[in-house]
Amino acid sequence: MSIKNTAKYLLVGVIAFAGAVSGILIGYQYVGEKQAVASNIIGDENIAEKMKLNFGTGDTFPLVEYTTTHGRSGNSRQFLPGKKSGVIIADIGCEPCQGFMEQWNQIVEPKLKKDVQQVVFLGSDNFVSDKELPNYLGDKIICLIDMDKFRKEYNLTILPTVVVVDEAGIVRHIQYGQRQGIDYEILKFLTTHDI
Repeated sequence: MSIKNTAKYLLVGVIAFAGAVSGILIGYQYVGEKQAVASNIIGDENIAEKMKLNFGTGDTFPLVEYTTTHGRSGNSRQFLPGKKSGVIIADIGCEPCQGFMEQWNQIVEPKLKKDVQQVVFLGSDNFVSDKELPNYLGDKIICLIDMDKFRKEYNLTILPTVVVVDEAGIVRHIQYGQRQGIDYEILKFLTTHDI
């Protein structure tokens, strides 16, 4: 093969490679805007240590007492083990929480595997009856907790905070705040069985 032919094939290869890479990057950017934002590591290194929960990935989700909107009581250990769970700690009056829940409902909820639980921890002092629940809470398990106690005990400083828990009750990922969207790790963990 001559140098001219080799150069021609090399040029065609470089152009094809550049086209494929740019197509992937454009596709990822489009999908990323619509679906999830990948973080570099489990958790978020941009959050100061003093603002993080005092439990993290690899820890057992703590025992949290709650009541339902119908007045029944229980604790997190009664329903977390056995199913993958996305636990969203939020407040109804929090605008970033509302925005996050709308994204969650559009992006995550339609893709959830059927065994996954969607749990929302809300402050019990916000409720008089279940008629006050906003539509965006939909089919989620609502746990009314003593939010002041939870904040003090577990150093909750950022709302919304999302804690992804595996079938053994172990924390697999935490997202602090709405940021640019929903972490890729959350979407992958709750919509697939490969991790």
